[in-house]
Amino acid sequence: MQNKLSGGAFFGIKALIIAGISLALLIPAAMLSLIVRERQQLSTSVKQEIIEGAGGELVIAGPFIIVPVDEIYKDTIHRREVVILPRELTINGTAVTEERSRGIYTATVFTGTFSFKAVFDIQEEKIAALFNEKSNIHLGNSRLCIELSDPRALREMPVIAMPDGRILELTSDFTSLDITDAALAGKMAAAPGRLELDFTMETGGGGSITIVPIGLGTNVQLEADWPTPSFIGGNSPIIREINDDGFMAQWRQPIGTGKLPEYFLSESQNRYTNYSRNDMEVDFFDSVGVYHKTERAVKYALLFIVIPFVIILLFEVFTKKRIHPIQYVLVGVTNIIFYALLLSLAEQMHFTAAYFIATACVILVISFYTGAILKNFRRGLILV
Repeated sequence: MQNKLSGGAFFGIKALIIAGISLALLIPAAMLSLIVRERQQLSTSVKQEIIEGAGGELVIAGPFIIVPVDEIYKDTIHRREVVILPRELTINGTAVTEERSRGIYTATVFTGTFSFKAVFDIQEEKIAALFNEKSNIHLGNSRLCIELSDPRALREMPVIAMPDGRILELTSDFTSLDITDAALAGKMAAAPGRLELDFTMETGGGGSITIVPIGLGTNVQLEADWPTPSFIGGNSPIIREINDDGFMAQWRQPIGTGKLPEYFLSESQNRYTNYSRNDMEVDFFDSVGVYHKTERAVKYALLFIVIPFVIILLFEVFTKKRIHPIQYVLVGVTNIIFYALLLSLAEQMHFTAAYFIATACVILVISFYTGAILKNFRRGLILV
């Protein structure tokens, strides 16, 4: 009876010691978690630099027409500008992705080809209706504009064939509506009536593609060879097809559901700041990155520490061999080293291979060490 009580007391005291060691080892585990987050932040920063070098996250808004109008009040003339949005806007885009590296970090960039079909209904009566005073409308001095997140994304300037046979070349211009940070514009001689434009634009970029549906009715189709897209805009695609070879998504905004009117004064555009709520956006999302996987693994550190301790304690009880608490600490530290080894390897190779290599190294170390403690290497292998 006394022996049983002594054994029970021994087991209880040893269990308390092991619990204390386990909690203490959570401190280096938490430090490793901070290191993982720091590496993740550095990775995000480098990836953003790579994406910016390729043209940045692509945002397209347009095309639209800006018509200068002279508002005449008594003997004073004020130059105003009227924005005409397309009644129908169709955009078909295709993106081909590639991985670019800087050191051990990689980022996804793309080369995109976008085909535009825009139909405008130009009416002088609707332009004049925006003014209370007499006005002179200068359709012949109009500008066709497209807003972009960054002109550096362009592979070449778009060239647009006008219905009258003239060629309209776009150049960098001031931001007309402040939807994005930059704009392209070209002078055109607009005429009353229906105007239909078809053109193609080639861009670079990375990270995401956003189409701002400024048409009264907008149809967008995007295709890319990226298997894990994330549709994060305010307007979800009505059709999406995703497989290992890529994705195809279609958005449709019926006529009359747009956030902007067909005609408005350019200086009044700040009344329509809710256009972004209707963005059509796809993000080239990495489903689970190296750092996310490593951080998830670190969250199970306590489990991986406690289970070997429990098994060693049971061996200690049944074999009547006494193992010093310092030896428990060394085994626990080895399990902590597993996560540091996993992180360093996963940055250089596939995560699955890194996980197996780190696991094999830790298993070998613990098995040989426990075998030496128990003076039986076969038991050490069985224990692990």
